Amino acid sequence: MAEHAKPSPEVFRRRRLFVAGMALVVVIVIAVGISSLFSNPGSISSNTTTKTSPATSTTTLPVTTTTQDPGTLPQTPTEPPTDNASLQARLAPLWNAIQTNSLTLGESVFFPESAYLQMKTGVLTNPAADYQSRLIAFFALDLVTYHDYIGPQQLSVKLESVNANPQLASWIAPGTCENKVGYWHLPNIRLVYLKNG
Repeated sequence: MAEHAKPSPEVFRRRRLFVAGMALVVVIVIAVGISSLFSNPGSISSNTTTKTSPATSTTTLPVTTTTQDPGTLPQTPTEPPTDNASLQARLAPLWNAIQTNSLTLGESVFFPESAYLQMKTGVLTNPAADYQSRLIAFFALDLVTYHDYIGPQQLSVKLESVNANPQLASWIAPGTCENKVGYWHLPNIRLVYLKNG
């Protein structure tokens, strides 16, 4: 029987980064979808931009200044904007969190705890503990991983774009994945950055 060589530590490192990256993308997708749905339902409209439309300042969402808890807002199935300019505007704080390794800044664009509690109360025994010990804990690990991955000159690395295919957006209905409320899912979001450029 031939023995297979063990993968090198670099291969394991790349696999861990890939898995961490995919986990972060899933978390971002949920966070963007739920945050957008809960943040200000009146300002969200259907996505009508196409890939050939130039980005304008009207495609970005303004920073929310409300003090209302997003978990207390009514649920809506209205699709949030998924064009690249809107995603880049909404995820810019995530990039800053990666650069500075700031969990506090990252949580500003992460799935709000109040919305998670609304989604999982009655489904999980202790959704608040799950939120802190699983979601936030893994999110914190992802931030450290990406912060370290972009290297020692993190603040000089520039976010160039956030790429996604809006046609892949799908509504995840209530009751799916043991969730009491529905949400929008947008897979394969990519943060494109320029390093040493």
